[in-house]
Amino acid sequence: MDTDLIATLADLGGTLASLGFAGWLIIHLLKLQTQERTEWMLKDSENDKALQDLIAKTNERSHKMEESVTLLTEVLRRFENVLEKK
Repeated sequence: MDTDLIATLADLGGTLASLGFAGWLIIHLLKLQTQERTEWMLKDSENDKALQDLIAKTNERSHKMEESVTLLTEVLRRFENVLEKK
């Protein structure tokens, strides 16, 4: 009877050790995943900010270009009028 009890405890101990290790591994991997997700979110936020800045600069330059084209068009019309009068 003692040998059966010892064998059962030995089998149960190996199973419990395996389950304990598997549980620890799962928790460890979940913590790493959470850390990785946090890092990716930070990078994503930085990239979003850079993209917003780029869009703002592009809109500003586009507006300036539109003003330049409008001004150039007006100058050409005046020049055309001057040439027509001559």
